[in-house]
Amino acid sequence: MNGKKHVLPERLKPGLTLVFCGTAAGRQSALQKAYYAHAQNKFWRTLQEIGLTPHLFAPRDYP
Repeated sequence: MNGKKHVLPERLKPGLTLVFCGTAAGRQSALQKAYYAHAQNKFWRTLQEIGLTPHLFAPRDYP
């Protein structure tokens, strides 16, 4: 480990069906303590539009 503090918690665990690998959290994600939280980020909308989620989630909805 490089000694840097993680801004957002690790979410990897056994039994996951799907894993998305992204870059380090941006400023808005870090400030909101939520993944893909910038207003212009299309991650959550894209998941809903392609049918991976039943409705549009907000970044704060992710556990």
